[in-house]
Amino acid sequence: MKRAVSFLLVLAFALGILCGCDTGKPKKTLDTPKNLAISSSGVITWSAVENASSYVVTVGDKTYTVNETSYTVTDTGVDFNYSVAARADGYNDSAAASGTWQAPRKPDVPKNNITVAVSGGTEIRPGKSM
Repeated sequence: MKRAVSFLLVLAFALGILCGCDTGKPKKTLDTPKNLAISSSGVITWSAVENASSYVVTVGDKTYTVNETSYTVTDTGVDFNYSVAARADGYNDSAAASGTWQAPRKPDVPKNNITVAVSGGTEIRPGKSM
Protein backbone atom coordinates (compact mmCIF):
# COMPACT_ATOMS: atom_id res chain seq x y z
CA MET A 1 0.00 0.00 0.00
CA LYS A 2 2.81 2.40 0.87
CA ARG A 3 4.45 1.57 -2.45
CA ALA A 4 1.27 2.40 -4.35
CA VAL A 5 0.88 5.75 -2.57
CA SER A 6 4.54 6.58 -3.16
CA PHE A 7 4.21 5.66 -6.83
CA LEU A 8 1.11 7.87 -7.21
CA LEU A 9 2.86 10.80 -5.52
CA VAL A 10 5.90 10.46 -7.80
CA LEU A 11 3.62 10.14 -10.83
CA ALA A 12 1.60 13.22 -9.81
CA PHE A 13 4.81 15.17 -9.23
CA ALA A 14 6.20 14.15 -12.63
CA LEU A 15 2.97 15.08 -14.39
CA GLY A 16 2.93 18.41 -12.61
CA ILE A 17 6.43 19.16 -13.83
CA LEU A 18 5.65 18.07 -17.38
CA CYS A 19 2.44 20.09 -17.53
CA GLY A 20 4.16 23.16 -16.13
CA CYS A 21 7.03 23.02 -18.62
CA ASP A 22 7.30 25.34 -21.55
CA THR A 23 5.67 23.73 -24.57
CA GLY A 24 8.29 25.22 -26.86
CA LYS A 25 5.71 27.39 -28.62
CA PRO A 26 6.83 31.00 -28.74
CA LYS A 27 4.48 33.50 -27.13
CA LYS A 28 2.67 35.90 -29.41
CA THR A 29 3.51 39.57 -29.05
CA LEU A 30 0.70 42.05 -28.53
CA ASP A 31 0.20 44.78 -31.11
CA THR A 32 1.57 48.25 -30.40
CA PRO A 33 -1.12 50.69 -29.17
CA LYS A 34 -2.33 52.93 -31.98
CA ASN A 35 -3.83 56.43 -32.12
CA LEU A 36 -1.70 57.67 -29.22
CA ALA A 37 -2.60 61.26 -28.40
CA ILE A 38 -2.45 63.75 -25.56
CA SER A 39 -4.99 66.49 -24.94
CA SER A 40 -4.23 70.06 -23.95
CA SER A 41 -5.23 69.12 -20.39
CA GLY A 42 -2.74 66.21 -20.25
CA VAL A 43 -5.01 63.21 -20.88
CA ILE A 44 -3.10 60.52 -22.80
CA THR A 45 -5.39 58.25 -24.89
CA TRP A 46 -4.90 55.31 -27.25
CA SER A 47 -6.93 52.61 -28.99
CA ALA A 48 -7.50 49.29 -27.22
CA VAL A 49 -5.17 46.44 -28.17
CA GLU A 50 -6.76 43.03 -28.80
CA ASN A 51 -6.11 40.60 -25.90
CA ALA A 52 -4.45 43.27 -23.72
CA SER A 53 -5.46 43.16 -20.07
CA SER A 54 -3.51 46.25 -19.00
CA TYR A 55 -1.24 48.99 -20.29
CA VAL A 56 2.11 50.22 -19.04
CA VAL A 57 2.24 54.01 -19.22
CA THR A 58 5.57 55.76 -18.75
CA VAL A 59 5.59 59.50 -18.15
CA GLY A 60 9.08 60.95 -17.81
CA ASP A 61 10.84 58.53 -15.47
CA LYS A 62 7.69 57.21 -13.74
CA THR A 63 5.77 54.10 -14.79
CA TYR A 64 2.11 53.30 -14.13
CA THR A 65 -0.07 50.28 -14.93
CA VAL A 66 -3.66 51.03 -15.97
CA ASN A 67 -6.56 48.87 -17.12
CA GLU A 68 -8.24 51.47 -19.33
CA THR A 69 -7.15 53.26 -22.52
CA SER A 70 -6.34 56.61 -20.96
CA TYR A 71 -4.13 58.15 -18.32
CA THR A 72 -4.22 61.69 -16.92
CA VAL A 73 -0.87 63.36 -16.33
CA THR A 74 -0.90 65.44 -13.16
CA ASP A 75 1.98 67.81 -13.95
CA THR A 76 1.66 69.33 -17.41
CA GLY A 77 3.80 72.34 -16.49
CA VAL A 78 7.01 70.61 -17.58
CA ASP A 79 8.17 68.94 -20.80
CA PHE A 80 8.19 65.13 -20.79
CA ASN A 81 8.28 62.05 -23.00
CA TYR A 82 5.52 59.47 -22.60
CA SER A 83 4.88 55.96 -23.87
CA VAL A 84 2.26 53.21 -23.71
CA ALA A 85 2.75 49.45 -24.12
CA ALA A 86 0.12 46.69 -23.96
CA ARG A 87 0.45 43.76 -21.53
CA ALA A 88 -1.37 40.42 -21.01
CA ASP A 89 -0.65 37.05 -19.42
CA GLY A 90 0.50 34.52 -22.00
CA TYR A 91 1.75 37.21 -24.41
CA ASN A 92 4.91 39.22 -24.83
CA ASP A 93 4.44 42.91 -24.08
CA SER A 94 3.91 45.08 -27.14
CA ALA A 95 6.40 47.59 -28.39
CA ALA A 96 5.69 51.01 -26.91
CA ALA A 97 4.00 53.84 -28.76
CA SER A 98 5.53 57.14 -27.67
CA GLY A 99 5.19 60.88 -27.83
CA THR A 100 6.50 64.14 -26.39
CA TRP A 101 4.65 66.79 -24.38
CA GLN A 102 5.84 70.36 -24.47
CA ALA A 103 4.53 72.44 -21.62
CA PRO A 104 2.65 75.56 -22.67
CA ARG A 105 4.98 78.52 -22.79
CA LYS A 106 4.01 81.95 -21.55
CA PRO A 107 4.89 84.53 -24.17
CA ASP A 108 7.62 86.97 -23.26
CA VAL A 109 5.96 90.21 -22.21
CA PRO A 110 7.97 93.20 -23.33
CA LYS A 111 8.79 95.80 -20.75
CA ASN A 112 6.71 98.90 -21.14
CA ASN A 113 9.51 101.12 -22.46
CA ILE A 114 7.38 102.96 -24.97
CA THR A 115 8.28 106.46 -26.00
CA VAL A 116 5.49 108.56 -27.48
CA ALA A 117 6.21 111.68 -29.46
CA VAL A 118 3.58 114.35 -29.11
CA SER A 119 3.07 117.19 -31.54
CA GLY A 120 5.41 119.96 -30.58
CA GLY A 121 8.30 117.64 -29.66
CA THR A 122 7.24 116.71 -26.11
CA GLU A 123 8.06 113.15 -25.12
CA ILE A 124 6.20 111.08 -22.60
CA ARG A 125 8.31 108.37 -20.98
CA PRO A 126 7.37 105.73 -18.43
CA GLY A 127 7.19 107.18 -14.96
CA LYS A 128 6.86 110.77 -16.18
CA SER A 129 3.74 112.79 -16.71
CA MET A 130 3.01 115.90 -18.71
